[in-house]
Amino acid sequence: SLSKDLSELKVLHLSFHSGCISDFEFVANQIGINLTSLNVLAMPRQDWDEKSPGASIYNIGHDRAKRIWDKKKEYFDQFDIILTSDIAPLSRIFLQNGWDKPLIVWICNRFDYYDGATNDCGFPDNEYYNLIKNSLKNHKVKVIPNASFEILYASTKNINLTESVIKPIGAILFEKIESSIPHNINKSNKFYIPPYIINTEFVKTEQNCKNAGINVYCGRYGSKKELSEFKGIIHMPYQWSNFAFFQDIYTGLVHFVPSQNFIRNLMHGSYWHANANFMHDPNNFKYSEWYSQDNEAAIIYFDSWQDLKNKTETINFESLKPKIKQFAQDHQTKTLIQWKNVFDELSQYCN
Repeated sequence: SLSKDLSELKVLHLSFHSGCISDFEFVANQIGINLTSLNVLAMPRQDWDEKSPGASIYNIGHDRAKRIWDKKKEYFDQFDIILTSDIAPLSRIFLQNGWDKPLIVWICNRFDYYDGATNDCGFPDNEYYNLIKNSLKNHKVKVIPNASFEILYASTKNINLTESVIKPIGAILFEKIESSIPHNINKSNKFYIPPYIINTEFVKTEQNCKNAGINVYCGRYGSKKELSEFKGIIHMPYQWSNFAFFQDIYTGLVHFVPSQNFIRNLMHGSYWHANANFMHDPNNFKYSEWYSQDNEAAIIYFDSWQDLKNKTETINFESLKPKIKQFAQDHQTKTLIQWKNVFDELSQYCN
């Protein structure tokens, strides 16, 4: 059959991550699909799987996937297409239990992600790897990486992902959130440091910046609007891709990131990075959103704390911010076309 009008499609988005939820709600709104979002972590546990205390719900072994399917099958059946995001193992609920409608698996955090501290079912298991492998031959299933690193990582588990990368868009509506930053802080002449453990415990970013004479603020913020009022953001990469980067560039926020040489130096000391073993090969840096040529227009690299100070004092922020906003706009346009093409293609399999 010919592809359907997308507005006729009932799509369910299942995720553990509010960033994925808001990102895809924006996509659905723009390309005109009828979307229902379900954030599993926000649900009462008995509505999902009462036998999954705490973070054990991240470990989707055979029995857990079967219980969730049995409980929610009638609900799932109302939809034409199901999209899973954040953790790809959510797809097991459908791949294992005979779901025969289109399925989109948007990989955002390693396709075989599990929570080691609560792993009560030996996940990931061979059956799961085989389900993913077999799904790659199914025209109704799209396994889509959100960063090129996911392709590299999957290849080390003998999984050959062939779909094009679809990155987060990051376009979010400015929420009315109470300010978390004290009113006496003059954001326009300060650089923001996120209060993540990488900055507070591993690299001591705030102290290093202050020692170099850089005017910084490290603390929680309320809304992205509030964040955008800083002169720039100093970011220590700890993941291969972050939704926050794509959200922040919409406001023209300038990102300062350690250069490849400097981050390698920092890694000799106290540093934490997800799947850091891949960072030891200089050829792998291009798989990180922080070092991808795609994003160079929005990032300033620094080779030392002193170099960071020099750059914060010499860069023309007034001319750079509009360029970053334009870069974000171009990225949005490209990504919406990618998503529309996915749904156009899958709609032919919808009754």
